[in-house]
Amino acid sequence: MRSGYQYVYVWGEGFHEPVGRDLANDSVEYGLDMVARSEALTWVATESRDASPGAREALETGRYRASDRLDDADELLAHDGSYYVVTATSYESHAGEPPEGATPLEWGVMVVGAGFALRGQRLRGRADT
Repeated sequence: MRSGYQYVYVWGEGFHEPVGRDLANDSVEYGLDMVARSEALTWVATESRDASPGAREALETGRYRASDRLDDADELLAHDGSYYVVTATSYESHAGEPPEGATPLEWGVMVVGAGFALRGQRLRGRADT
């Protein structure tokens, strides 16, 4: 039996291994055999020694600061007998994107600035005529 995966997780039941059983009438019955969680996790997890330096630092110290995305972020990693997933906890805001939520003071400054800009345009228009 060929498949792209070694184990299947069935919600509420646990991990299973896909299997094929030859039957007496030259047919095959496909099914799932229950396996221990530790067996499945050992198979799918990447050992921390094989993880990127940034992911290893996050596992060992609890934090890692990076400007680029980690190659093995959001992957299951095995470290010291436990399993972890290293994931981002903050993200960079790119220039030109509006802020998620302006404070009342920021809104006030924007309104006053817009007022000055409009007043300046009116005064400039009068001076030109």
